[in-house]
Parts: sequence; structure tokens; C-alpha cells
Amino acid sequence: MKRLAVTIEKKEQISAYANAGADEVIAHVKGYSFGPLHAFGVDELPDLKKEAGQNGVMFTAAVNRLFHQGDLDDLKKMLENIAADTVIFQDPAVLRYVRMPAVYEPGTLATNRFDLYFWKEAGCSLVSVSPLLTKEELLAMIREGGCSLDCFGYQLMSLSARKLLTAYGQAGHHEGLNENRNLSLQEETRTGKMPVYEDAYGTCIYSDFIQEAFLELPEFLAAGLERVVIRSEFISDDVILDVIRKYKDIIAGGDAALLRQAFIERHPALPLETGYFEMKTVR
Repeated sequence: MKRLAVTIEKKEQISAYANAGADEVIAHVKGYSFGPLHAFGVDELPDLKKEAGQNGVMFTAAVNRLFHQGDLDDLKKMLENIAADTVIFQDPAVLRYVRMPAVYEPGTLATNRFDLYFWKEAGCSLVSVSPLLTKEELLAMIREGGCSLDCFGYQLMSLSARKLLTAYGQAGHHEGLNENRNLSLQEETRTGKMPVYEDAYGTCIYSDFIQEAFLELPEFLAAGLERVVIRSEFISDDVILDVIRKYKDIIAGGDAALLRQAFIERHPALPLETGYFEMKTVR
């Protein structure tokens, strides 16, 4: 079965996304994840899982930050009782303690088939491969089985444990930069704006484009891609609902080119690109 997964920020989105065609919803867990998406408290997860079940979709908890030695007792206790069908992680400590299927999602780090072998042998149900690879590189990995891939959304380009915006603010006497979802970076020689966000666990910098995979998706699916992920950071609900419907149509065998054209015509202002599918990030 091909799973179509999408990140959420509100309980109400679960039914809306399920009705549009999502098979899985992903919620970030407060204190155990990083990034600009709204994070839910551990005590909120049972209600979210119940709502997901009532709408016939899988509920996934993102526990994707790095943990220090002093965090491990709390992490173990939380994972023993977490209300979720599966967990997303990047720190191996999570895999040590989790008692349910786990998806290894290390951002840009899973870049070859030996990464897949290692993490699948370690017990992961799926491995999220880097969307910053070429199509040919991705297809070679997908054919090995057990792959998840980000196929829509702003792509995480840089993650630092340093609080870069705080340092910038202190140097220039700027306030309100921490946990501000309305900030972006712009290079002097480029017109695109890269969303940037800082929280208690560091600073995230995203691509200046929304990566889409309408035309590539049929080939990825035919090669055996098991999980298609839609990232909703910095993107409106209207856009996310539309891409869920159209990707679901592609999964069902719809005409990818026609669906892509309809999507572009409806959302002409979106900075859509196919990212690095056709060119290497490192030569």
C-alpha cells in the first residue's frame, strides 16, 4: 500500500486532510521535536490519535530532535506511553526505547542504499531518503524497498544547534527573532527568500522554493516508493488540500501532467520547482 502522509498543526486538519485523501497525519511533539510547525503536548496525543482513527488514517508522532545524555530517562518514559501508531526519529536513542514501528527521518543525511540497509536492519519500518538527490539516485534507493520521500514542500537545507537568529539579534539589537515564523533570508544575488526559524533546539533554514514531484511521482511509485510525504511548513491549508487530492489521484493512476497543470493554474504565485531531481547538489 502506498501511504500519503501530511504534517498537521491543528486537530481540525485531521478530518479535512483525511477527506482529501491522506492516509497518515504527522504531529510534532512539544519538547521532543524541532521546527516551525505547531507542536502538540504529550497529553494531547491520545485525542489526536483517536481523531485519526475515527477518520481512518494513521497517526504519527514526530520525535525528531537530538537528545543529550541527561534527556534519556525522560525520553524513555515518554516513549513507553506515547499515543501514536508510529514514530518519526533521527536520534538513535529513540529507536532504542520505542515500542512501535519507527521511521528514520534524518533530513538530508540518508543519501545511499547502505544507509537503507543499516537502518532497516536496525529495525526501522521505513527510511526517509534525502529529497536533495537526483531522480536517478533516488530511484536506485527506492528500488531497495522501505523508502519514504518528501514530495512536496519547502525543503530543510540547514539545521544547526546554534541559535543563529538570537546571535544576529544581539549583534544588531533586534528583538522578536526567536520562534518567529515570518522571517526569511535573501542572498544579495538571488530573488528567492529562504524561510528561517529558530526554537529552543536550534535554527532551521529552508529552500527558497517549494519542491514538487508531480511528474516524477509515477516513476517513484512504480519503483516501489512506499510513503509520499507532504510538508505543510509555511504553506496555506488551501494549497495543502489541493496537493493531497492531486497526489492521491496520481497514486490512483491519474494523468500527472494534467494534474500538475491544473495545480499550477490554480496557484500561480507559488515558487514551485523540482529541486535537485535533475541536477546534483554536489558534483
